[in-house]
Amino acid sequence: MSLPHAHGRLNWHDLSPLVTRYRDPGVELPVGACGLIHLDDKRTAIRVDRRKYLAGRVCRRSDCETCGTALFRKKRGYTVTLPGELPRPTREMSRARARLIGFSAALSKLVVDSAQCESEAARRHAPGKDSFSRRSSCRCREFAALMEAGRTDVLLSFGDNEIRRVLEHRHGGQAVGNNLGFLLYHVMHVYLRTNLIVAFGLEGSPQEWGSMMPGSSFRRQILQDCDGLTFLPAARRFLESDIYMADSRATYQLVEACFSYLTHYELLCRTVGRGTDWTALIHPELGLGPCEASVPARFDVYQP
Repeated sequence: MSLPHAHGRLNWHDLSPLVTRYRDPGVELPVGACGLIHLDDKRTAIRVDRRKYLAGRVCRRSDCETCGTALFRKKRGYTVTLPGELPRPTREMSRARARLIGFSAALSKLVVDSAQCESEAARRHAPGKDSFSRRSSCRCREFAALMEAGRTDVLLSFGDNEIRRVLEHRHGGQAVGNNLGFLLYHVMHVYLRTNLIVAFGLEGSPQEWGSMMPGSSFRRQILQDCDGLTFLPAARRFLESDIYMADSRATYQLVEACFSYLTHYELLCRTVGRGTDWTALIHPELGLGPCEASVPARFDVYQP
């Protein structure tokens, strides 16, 4: 297996607007289905006239209707770099909302489908649930370890009340709150950013890793626990600077552990009748609002 993860179902290059920074911001103009500029108004005509490189990109057909806008650039140069912990909206991200939303939907479905498969496989072979409660003040670490290891059979052997207690357990500090939910954000972030680094060939450029850059506040935070868990107990060692991205096998194991945690979080929530809003979790990671859906058609003249 290789990274980026699940590339048969997830098109990681749909996330190129997150990492692409053009040197020339370009100009957005109306276009027809032909992909050429439509001089629909005086302002557009003036903007085109001032940019001599657009002279040959104007539609001359009278029967061609305007159907959207396109971004035109004189120079195609761009850099590739990951954003900070929460991406700040850019023109490229705004224009590619449909692709970003589509990726979010595909990832959500992948997690849900994987949880369903794990549940069905485990229920065919696993013993029934315990009818008693296993006494412990906090089982968050134990559950997180089982989730990252993919121990579906053991997780489903716990009673529903025990699972609910773990899902709802809160530690003392305000920063952690609901521990497994807090951990879910960190795991999703590492999953997405690690795959992006590989998908866009940045393994050897740590200065371009954004929030995953060595020494960043996010990396420091997930390398040690606070009131509760800040990252997966066993997989944390793969985040050390001499291992992360330097050891391809370890990096793959890190991504697998992250995805296993996401899958089993969905499985546990489903088991006790709780819903998980994956859209609300994924969209901010992609620079989207939590409820964005459809967007008008747009076209990009140059794609990275």
